[in-house]
Amino acid sequence: MVVPLVVFCFDFSKKPEDVEDYRRWARRKTVFYRKLYGADVKNVKRRVDGSFLEAVYHVHGLTDVIPCLRLDRSVFAIRPEDLPRVIKFFEKFPEVEYRFFLGIFDEKEVKNEMLSSVISKEDLTLLERIYREITSIGNKSRDFVDDNL
Repeated sequence: MVVPLVVFCFDFSKKPEDVEDYRRWARRKTVFYRKLYGADVKNVKRRVDGSFLEAVYHVHGLTDVIPCLRLDRSVFAIRPEDLPRVIKFFEKFPEVEYRFFLGIFDEKEVKNEMLSSVISKEDLTLLERIYREITSIGNKSRDFVDDNL
């Protein structure tokens, strides 16, 4: 059995040269990653007697709320029904470039909480046929370019 998931790839904008712009860029990047993946924050307070009080808490991000499969550093997969929510999140950060595409994963590779959308055998054969058509068009255009160079 296979499961269709939407794979997101993203890249934060390049580092600016100016120091002030770099500071704003770094803060914005930290905010983005915390809101996307969440973070463990350590809070340390000094008591009057000189001892320290430490508290660690987790700030929840988008991927804590929706089921997500992290594939790489800036690549993750979500269920197709969560796509509008993730796109709305990325639209809040125009400096982040992102792409998404449909990926088909083996059911054993995917966590149990993500299995709400299972693809039927007929849909899988349709996706395979579409994929073959797209790759054949790509090969024909590549051959055309090679012949005319």
